[in-house]
Amino acid sequence: MKIRLQSATEYLVTYGWAILIIAVVLGALFGLGIFNSLNFAPKASPNSCSVNRPNGPGSVSFVNLVGTCDNLPEYAVSLQGNGYVYINNVNQLVGPANTITITGWFYNSGSGGGQQTGFLAGNSVVSQGYMYFSGTGSCGNTGASIGIGSTQTCIDTTGVSTVKNWIFVAVSYNGIGLQGWVCGNGICSASSPITPSFGMQSFGSVYIGGGPGLSQPEWNGYIANIQAYNTSFSESDALALYREGIGGAPIALQWLQGWWPLNGNANDYSGNSNAGVVSNVIYINNWENGYSNPA
Repeated sequence: MKIRLQSATEYLVTYGWAILIIAVVLGALFGLGIFNSLNFAPKASPNSCSVNRPNGPGSVSFVNLVGTCDNLPEYAVSLQGNGYVYINNVNQLVGPANTITITGWFYNSGSGGGQQTGFLAGNSVVSQGYMYFSGTGSCGNTGASIGIGSTQTCIDTTGVSTVKNWIFVAVSYNGIGLQGWVCGNGICSASSPITPSFGMQSFGSVYIGGGPGLSQPEWNGYIANIQAYNTSFSESDALALYREGIGGAPIALQWLQGWWPLNGNANDYSGNSNAGVVSNVIYINNWENGYSNPA
């Protein structure tokens, strides 16, 4: 018995350090997401899915999706506090009833501070016409805010982790009131409808992730799959799009006016030729950390 005990002790002394190092390395690899099953899932390459408009941009007759759609994207855009995507000439984003919806997927890296701007969309001359989504800031570290001009409201994101996790955001204006939804961890949180002092009025541009000269900091983290519609969404519409996941194709194609998957480029895949211009962004293919497919 004494000989066996001595042999076991010698074994642990000799190889224990090696076992400990292996355990630390495996823990680090798990932390980096190397063993995330999403790393091995099929990925959609850039240009893999688009909207076909046989009668040209702006038309709605026979509009349909073409290509391989609804797979996880190969890339997401990375913005670390000074990058953005700018889209000009998008006046058609506001519908005939002064309605608009913008949706997208956002990952807040937890770095930086203040009320980080996810997107800012509206008239570059009449600042009150800007509709926006922001993370953290005045709504707390786990909150989110939406607004038009100086009128804003917070979204109660209890149960939805909004930092170092991918979240789905939808903001919709029906011509009278504004409402937003933040979805993650299989659930969605909704804001109370608010009536802003100013509507969207005319439309000029969209800044994804911030923009130059803003008092609010640009977005720190990743953004993917921005979609814009010239109609207002209901809660069920937002939930349906969220359940499609981060690589989900647009719904309600007759109302779709812009689609920027940000999967390796800033092209517009809605068929309406509203390509974006990037500034200080990179495209990353290891975006999976913090993402889980909607339940």
